[in-house]
Parts: sequence; C-alpha cells; structure tokens
Amino acid sequence: MLGAIKSHLAAQGPVDVFESSEKNRGRLENRYVALYRKPLWVPPQWKGIQRVVHVRRCGNRPKTGAFGQGHYFITSLDTNDAAMIAQGIRGHWQIENGLHYVKDVNFGEDRCRINVGQAVEVQSMLINIAINIYRGLGFRSIKKGTIYYANKVKELSELLHADRITNFKN
Repeated sequence: MLGAIKSHLAAQGPVDVFESSEKNRGRLENRYVALYRKPLWVPPQWKGIQRVVHVRRCGNRPKTGAFGQGHYFITSLDTNDAAMIAQGIRGHWQIENGLHYVKDVNFGEDRCRINVGQAVEVQSMLINIAINIYRGLGFRSIKKGTIYYANKVKELSELLHADRITNFKN
C-alpha cells in the first residue's frame, strides 16, 4: 500500500506545500509538508479520505548528528491548505510530547501492570491530576515537582485541601 501511495504522489504534484524551520532543544529541524489529492483507488476502509499528506523532517541533533524522517497521513479534510494540516500535525505531537511522554517517563505509565476493571483509567486520571497540580504550581519540570513533594506528604496533603488548588494562575 505504501508503495502505491508513493507512486501516486510521484505521478501528481502536490496541491499545496508548507515549509518551516525551527531551532528547538539545541537542534535545527526543517519540516516539509506536501498535501495531495486523494488517490482514485481508495481502499474501502479509507472511506471519506480527501487528501494524502507527506511530511518530511530533517535536521541536525547536537549529539547524534544529521537525521531525516518521512511520514504519510490521510485526512478526511477537504482542504488545500498545507499550513493548516502542518499545524494540526504539530499540535498532535505537542500533546504527545507534553503529556504522554511525561506520563510514561515520569510516572512509568507504559510499564504499569495494572489491568483490572477501571483501574487503568483511574490511575491515568490521578497522574493527570498530579501533572496539572505541578504545572499549576509553576513547575516547568514535572520531575522537579515530583522530587519536591516526594518527602513532603503533609505539605502536599494541605495543598490538596486548600482553595489554592482550584485557583491556579493561567
């Protein structure tokens, strides 16, 4: 299927292209987002597809050197605005990096063996609450917030019962 998509994209030009560069965490990253019309041979499970998106990312990391990656997406959005699609994809990864990564690295969520009833959902909600508390209290690093409160159970308990927790600054 991927080969057929690549052939389709090579045979037609993109309807729109968006390029951006960003320096973040000591690395320079270039993004190229190309938006294509849907193929004529859309598989039945892709009902509603309107566009195919090809994203290329390349850059240079200080420790590991040059990198390059390509990704393909399908969307039901009938748009010719590659910049809007690029923003949506970046927004998804900001959520992934800002929440899911934090939950896994700081709280070991992917290694957790809890699997009975709704315990998984309850644990996930409690982790989200902890993350929101730390961020609301001004901790830019969830790890630092966790370390700060690790041996301050009384202070944390008082905080959880205070009005302060519902009045976070935005």
